[in-house]
Amino acid sequence: AAYPDSRIIMLTGFASIATAVQAVKLGADDYLTKPVDFAALLQCISTADSSDTPQSAEADTALLSPDQLEWEHIQRTLEQFDGNIS
Repeated sequence: AAYPDSRIIMLTGFASIATAVQAVKLGADDYLTKPVDFAALLQCISTADSSDTPQSAEADTALLSPDQLEWEHIQRTLEQFDGNIS
């Protein structure tokens, strides 16, 4: 609120589609995963216009490995059942 013209870039080591969507809903302009590609970070910082969906989140969802798909499924299940694993 204090800096309305600032860009919000979410950088995480535990990326998921659910957290990317939540970050955007809460006002993030971009969502990057660690280890971050320096060129992608520079592009995010230098991008003047913000969009509703971060470009990096779109790219990440298109290139999910089997391990990432498994992790996504576990995260969705945990979210669906409020973290109950019993």
